[in-house]
Amino acid sequence: MQEENIVHRPLFKLSILSISLMTMIAPAISSALPLMYGSFKGETETAVETLVTVPNFGIIVFFFLSPFVIKLIGGKNTVIFGLLLALVAGIIPVFSNDYALVFVSRFLLGSGIGLFNSMCVSLIARFYKGDELSTMMGFQGATGSLGGALGAFLVNWLVTLG
Repeated sequence: MQEENIVHRPLFKLSILSISLMTMIAPAISSALPLMYGSFKGETETAVETLVTVPNFGIIVFFFLSPFVIKLIGGKNTVIFGLLLALVAGIIPVFSNDYALVFVSRFLLGSGIGLFNSMCVSLIARFYKGDELSTMMGFQGATGSLGGALGAFLVNWLVTLG
């Protein structure tokens, strides 16, 4: 009865949808590639461009590993761990121009996203049914797109600042 009251609260819905904000953030750096070429002078352009795609490998690997992690530490803890991993890994390149460290951090960014990616949909399906499920699924897709757009906007704004 208590759970049923909570799931209809706007804050609970926003909390579930907010997880989706991060799912499309990894490729947002592509507009910064011209500046990144200068930051990694010892690396080829192809190597620098790999930094855009390497998170996808982390997403794929940890998407498949996430059910095991969920069984081990629980769904809520998996989401929190994935978000924290994505946050820390996403910040590392701000403080480092070491290509290997940035490469690993980009993979870890994808790993964090992969951990909670499946939970974006499964949590909605767990708490909602019927028309409300359809509505929340639509909002989930829109929230993921919004996160990608906000990430791209932020990167583009930072690029203009140099």
